[in-house]
Amino acid sequence: MLLQANEIVLDASGNIYLAGYYQASATFGTTAFATSGLRDIFIAKMNSSGNLQWVRKAGGPSDDEATDLALAGNGDLYLCGYIGNNAVFGTTTYTTAGGLDMFVAKYDNNGIFQWARKGGSTQDDKANGIVMNTDGEITVIGDFAGNATFGTKSLGHSGYKDIFMIRYDSNGIVAWAKGMGGSGDDYAKGIASDANKNLYILGEFWDTATFGSETLTPTGGADVFVGKFSNAGDLQWVQKDGGDHNEFPKAIALDSEGNIYIAGNFLYYSYFGGTKLVDTGSADVFIAKYNSKFKLQWVKGIGGEEQDDALEIKTDSTGNVYTAGYYVEEITIGDNTFFCGGLSNAFILRIRD
Repeated sequence: MLLQANEIVLDASGNIYLAGYYQASATFGTTAFATSGLRDIFIAKMNSSGNLQWVRKAGGPSDDEATDLALAGNGDLYLCGYIGNNAVFGTTTYTTAGGLDMFVAKYDNNGIFQWARKGGSTQDDKANGIVMNTDGEITVIGDFAGNATFGTKSLGHSGYKDIFMIRYDSNGIVAWAKGMGGSGDDYAKGIASDANKNLYILGEFWDTATFGSETLTPTGGADVFVGKFSNAGDLQWVQKDGGDHNEFPKAIALDSEGNIYIAGNFLYYSYFGGTKLVDTGSADVFIAKYNSKFKLQWVKGIGGEEQDDALEIKTDSTGNVYTAGYYVEEITIGDNTFFCGGLSNAFILRIRD
């Protein structure tokens, strides 16, 4: 049995919504689910006291996972991820183009399935992030391999893995689709939006890659990129950061002043805006702040002797930055060292900006 929540969001009343996947079987309150295949999707709602209100499953005989979740102002829920062939949402079965396909699905606040849309190529395609703007428009990012179709829009590919950014309306109709990347592997890992509906995409790229009219070349290995796009999906700017070795970004957040925060992990040593970080083990965590023009304000590295990673980053209205992830064996954060009681332990930290 394995259960993993990949995203948690709260509404104004303190209700909690979770989405992710489970393997073999899982029990939520008094509701027990068995998987239809390797792993299945779940989405659940709890009240502010942590009591289960409802839980739903989706999936089929293959590999299915929800990777991100967005909450609309009216309480509707939108989740994204990937599905294998013959995945079932509600009573509808979805057939993939081949391999894994990305998906976006809508549930109402009572957990009633509304619709799902899939897209991709004959190979594996995954959605990794989703945001919604005040007009109810949904933007989903991820990676695709091979020529891919999303609704009525088609994207060609440059390398094995390229990046997609897809705009859906509230009914799941594709308005536009953008592709970006190069001859190497390129991945979009996170997305955020600001008060003006601009979109910020975080990811990694392994070789020279094209984003709109701009081209980036990594310093070495995998580098970080952040791209700013208009609400129509037009590139405003794209910037990179990183050093001679590999950086693996996982999460992005904005604050009310337009500053950009990213988190992930890096190998050996890395440079962020000219500041050098050196790991203390096989991989260490990085947390970085940039201004709205992507000029580095600060960067912090934390870790221990084994692999450590940051998986999520959030900000609040009072200037706090929250990062969550996991560590293996031990991790040092500030003056505190924490030891692992099993294979890996979770951490959450707050930085006062």
